[in-house]
Amino acid sequence: SPLLLLVPDVFLQLPRGHLSHLVHVLTDAGPPHARMIGNGPSPWSFLDWPADTPSTDIFALGLTPQLTGAVLAIVFALALAAATSRAVWRSTDALDRAALLVFAGGYLHLGFVALLAGSHERYCLPAFPLLVLGASRVAPRLVPWILACASICGLYVLATIEFDAFGFFPPLRHPAFAAFFVLPLLVVLARPLVARYRPTR
Repeated sequence: SPLLLLVPDVFLQLPRGHLSHLVHVLTDAGPPHARMIGNGPSPWSFLDWPADTPSTDIFALGLTPQLTGAVLAIVFALALAAATSRAVWRSTDALDRAALLVFAGGYLHLGFVALLAGSHERYCLPAFPLLVLGASRVAPRLVPWILACASICGLYVLATIEFDAFGFFPPLRHPAFAAFFVLPLLVVLARPLVARYRPTR
């Protein structure tokens, strides 16, 4: 029942004038996360801007992370859709088709988190179970690399929650460290789809 959405209000201390926590969700009354650069493992982390920097700030040649990230994400999504459609169409095995779709779903999720400005450290984690499930069928050799990257991202998320947990290795607290592994993985993950996209001779 939709009424269950109101249950958290019983346990929350709401600002004066707000009848429900849903006001913050539906009206964007909370922090402007969609307009922040964020602290996700993305190319924008190499700018070394504070996480709450507006993503509409110019970083070079009149370009902003918000616009550039959106264009990159659209191009990525279109290329992924074309490669996945072609790979699924060429496959004659039902399990392979299912694995390709699961893999592509995780790949799309990770790509959006890595390319769009405004992502946060934890957003990339749901991509890895899908990638492992799909890759175990269509690209088993990639599974160790996916798990390694997932572990690094998990440690980065933990470092943002327990800031003193990794005092012996400060780089783990910075999104650029996770991005150093996520972005190459984003390129490598294209291999199984591209290999299937190529026409047979």
